[in-house]
Amino acid sequence: MNLRIGRLVLMALLAGGLMTARPDGARAADAGSEGPGAWRLDATAYVWLQGVNGNVTALGHQVDIDASPSDLLSYADFPLQGVIHAQYRRLVAIADGSWTPLTVNKSSSSVLPLPPGIAIQVKYSPVIASAEVGYRVADVRGYSVDGLAGARYWHLGTKITLTPSPSGGSVNNSTDWVDPVVGARIEKTIVPKLRATALGDVGGWGAGSQLDYQFVGALALSVTPRLMLDAAWRQMYADYEKDPFHSKITQSGLVAGLTLKIM
Repeated sequence: MNLRIGRLVLMALLAGGLMTARPDGARAADAGSEGPGAWRLDATAYVWLQGVNGNVTALGHQVDIDASPSDLLSYADFPLQGVIHAQYRRLVAIADGSWTPLTVNKSSSSVLPLPPGIAIQVKYSPVIASAEVGYRVADVRGYSVDGLAGARYWHLGTKITLTPSPSGGSVNNSTDWVDPVVGARIEKTIVPKLRATALGDVGGWGAGSQLDYQFVGALALSVTPRLMLDAAWRQMYADYEKDPFHSKITQSGLVAGLTLKIM
C-alpha cells in the first residue's frame, strides 16, 4: 500500500490532481407513477467506492497508478456527491456534481524519497460536474430509451505542503477542462418497485480531453412512495493531454445511493 500511495503522491507533484467522479442516480418505478404529461424531479446522494488505475506522464516521467478502493478510502476526506434528474413529457435533464478530496501525509517512500526530517502533505481536490439534456425516443412495454447530449467539466486541484517548508508556504496547482459528451440511457421496469438502468456516454474528441467516457449499470428499489435505494457499478475513463502532462486514468467501483422523489 505504501508504494501505491507514494505513486499517487508523485502523480500529484507531476500533474496536479487525481480524478474522481460520480454515477447518474437510477430512478426506480413505483406503483404511483405519473402520467406522460407530469413533471418528475428526483435528487440522489451517493457514495462511489472507486479504485483507480492507469498512468500519468509529466516532465518526461511516467508513473503507473494502481490504487484499490481501500487504498483511497484510508486517505479520503468528507465527499459531496449528488445528482438531480428532471423530466417533463419526453424531455429529460440530468445535472450532477462530485467533490471527493483526499489528504496524503508522507515522510518518505521508495518512489518519493525525501530528505531526513522533511514531511509532505498533499491535498487532492478533484471536482467533476456534468449537465446533459435529452429526449425520450421510446417508452413501451416497461422499457424507456433516452438520447442524451451535454458537457462534463473537470477540475483537478492539488495543494502541496512541505514541513518544514524551505519557501515558507504551500504550492497550489490545478488543471481544468470541459468535454462535450453524447450518450444514451435505457431503463427497464423489472417489477413495479424495481428498475434496472444502463447509462453510457462518450466525448472529448480533442475539445478538452482526447477521450472521456463512462458506463453505469444500476438497480433502484422503491421503499416508500418518495424514497428509493440505489446500487450500481460505474466505470469512467479519461485520456487528457496538455504538454507536458498526459494522463490515462480508469476509475471503477460500486456505488450506493439514496434517492428522494421531490415531485
